[in-house]
Amino acid sequence: MFKHKKHLGQNFLINKNIIKKIAEIGNINKDSYILEVGPGTGGLTLELIKKDAKKIFAIEFDKDLKPELEKIKNNFNNFDYIISDALTFDERKIFKKNAIIFGNLPYNISLKLLVKWIYSEPWPPFYNQMVLMF
Repeated sequence: MFKHKKHLGQNFLINKNIIKKIAEIGNINKDSYILEVGPGTGGLTLELIKKDAKKIFAIEFDKDLKPELEKIKNNFNNFDYIISDALTFDERKIFKKNAIIFGNLPYNISLKLLVKWIYSEPWPPFYNQMVLMF
């Protein structure tokens, strides 16, 4: 089992009932595009995949989580990810508009990410909804 790294502000979702409720908040359908920030070991990711979104793209900073994300990618055609820093990654490379941002955000960058997205240009932004946990 993967152990979280406090210095990265990691906090993993493990309660299945909470994960289901979070996924339901987004009102995901077959036409949904999802950006997940900090998928970690994939708990929320797998629940989002069950919602049958058109595309789910995840940004994970911790390269040690790559094996977990590769397993998911190899089993689901609508999922892809990148190991990168969400603070500097240009989400418009993946989604042009109407994405739903999901994130169980790392404590140490959550406010910076929120500010980045709120002030993203050009306006309107690439997203139309955010479901974030801090």
